[in-house]
Amino acid sequence: ISDTYGFANTDQVEKIPERKDILAEWIRSGNLLGNHTHRHANLATLSVEAYQYEIDLANTALHKLSGGTDYKWFRYPFLIEGETAEKRNSIRQHLFKNGYKIAEVTIDFQDHAWNPAYVRCTQKRDIQSIRRLSKSYLEAARTRFQHALNMANGLGVDGMRHILLLHVSAFDAEMLDQLLTLYENLGARFVTLSYAGQDPIYKIDPKVLYNRGSTFLDQLNAAFRKSYPRVAPLPLEELAKICK
Repeated sequence: ISDTYGFANTDQVEKIPERKDILAEWIRSGNLLGNHTHRHANLATLSVEAYQYEIDLANTALHKLSGGTDYKWFRYPFLIEGETAEKRNSIRQHLFKNGYKIAEVTIDFQDHAWNPAYVRCTQKRDIQSIRRLSKSYLEAARTRFQHALNMANGLGVDGMRHILLLHVSAFDAEMLDQLLTLYENLGARFVTLSYAGQDPIYKIDPKVLYNRGSTFLDQLNAAFRKSYPRVAPLPLEELAKICK
């Protein structure tokens, strides 16, 4: 997959300079970088000024790291966009003033939660448990994919262009081929973030105020007071216990 955006926390390059080479290889492979704040900042715990500073620090670093490619996409860490109207509006205005577009998320199954368990099971060489992890990972991906389609359908935008969130981890690398094949078998066709972001649905600001993370579809459902079938919870407690 090319033209995939990697939303980087640029303090990692300061802490471990070798990671600059990883990002350079990412760019050379035809992919792109986006702004995820300098230190994975949590808007719920910071002032507007402090959060804007985090954005600007990352912007300065990305200008050097991006190799002239488009890095002007921003993803909110923890998918938290502001618990007050003042915070939400001020941050959005700051982003737009500086030429940024917001990379919303419509499909997320917290893929990162599987990696710590995978590392533990790998260290124990517990092949059976790794197979269990693989099965539950794909099941969670399938369930949340279908849930996103159902939510969009309930909003009357079943043909919308979805945006998928994944993380860089050992287990994601191990499962990526199976995951993308699963999505394709479910009818997905992959497009670039720039193309997906042109969908008129993303011009809507739901104006929903949360101090917790939420997908764009969650926000739209709250804004328009739509109801939709509940989705099965993710197996987070089981993942925390496995191979311990």
